[in-house]
Amino acid sequence: MSESKYRPDILNILRVAATLFVFLQHARAIVPGLKTTDSKFAFLVRTPAWAGVWIFVILSAYLMGIGFVKGKYRLTGENGKFSIKALIIFYLKRYIRLAPMYYIYCFIFEFFRGTPFFFKNPEEFWKIITFRFDGSGSVSGIGHLWYLSLAMQIYMIIPFVYLILSKIKKETVLKILFFAFLVLGLVLRIALCNAGADWYTEVYTFIGTNMDIVLCGMIVAIINCTRHEKKEMRKDCALWGVMANLLFAGLVVCNCFIYWYGTELAYFVYRYILPSVYILSCSILIMMYHNPIGAKKYLPVNTMLLNLSIGLPHIRLHFIYYT
Repeated sequence: MSESKYRPDILNILRVAATLFVFLQHARAIVPGLKTTDSKFAFLVRTPAWAGVWIFVILSAYLMGIGFVKGKYRLTGENGKFSIKALIIFYLKRYIRLAPMYYIYCFIFEFFRGTPFFFKNPEEFWKIITFRFDGSGSVSGIGHLWYLSLAMQIYMIIPFVYLILSKIKKETVLKILFFAFLVLGLVLRIALCNAGADWYTEVYTFIGTNMDIVLCGMIVAIINCTRHEKKEMRKDCALWGVMANLLFAGLVVCNCFIYWYGTELAYFVYRYILPSVYILSCSILIMMYHNPIGAKKYLPVNTMLLNLSIGLPHIRLHFIYYT
């Protein structure tokens, strides 16, 4: 039996899960009586939307890493050396892919809102069009655009992340770096919490505190590609597969539980500790199930979450793109 017939499409499974996390959390506001129900399983509808964003970021970094390793994205010239021209071409392609729909949405928002927002708030306007928006100081309908600013910032730095990590040839060193970045990200978030930093703008939407997700995603891409190129992958162990699936499922259920019954301690765990757990869980699933060599091309889906929300009275419609 061929690999494609028995391996789950783990990337699309994670995409669907992340999309549902974001969509259902916003959509639950229109379900009558959901917040007052006595059902023991009502907490399962309190899906972890923040976790959905973390999953999209790690998928983005992973797929960008695959693209660099397999030569889809080039940073070198014909002589094999780093090329400024190739880097500029990469940036232009990312900008053209992301910016047009982004600016069209901003125009539609301003036109149909009734009262001008960008015209009266030029500082916020310049932050948005230059992809420096962190979600603060906005109004309903554009707050979610912070993700696209984060996406563009990731695009700007990820070529250099790859150039540095690709120089490391030993898998053992890459594994050590993976866990080092995992721990450093966890420590950084907790330190910012203890320092009284604003969680939303200085932890959740800030590129610096999402770098552990980006770095770990890139490392997983390099390791996975190298293993499959050398055909060093061992036959899948059913037990490991079950454990990986149960880890992710259990993580999501626990996340829903603490989000529903959330105390101050529960929210601390969710906001500052669980990002690292999601990195580890998603990385294991990807390593277990995704073969980046010879994999079929995915539909024109983009790694970056284009969170275009259309402001209806009680629900937002989210359109998702990947790279």
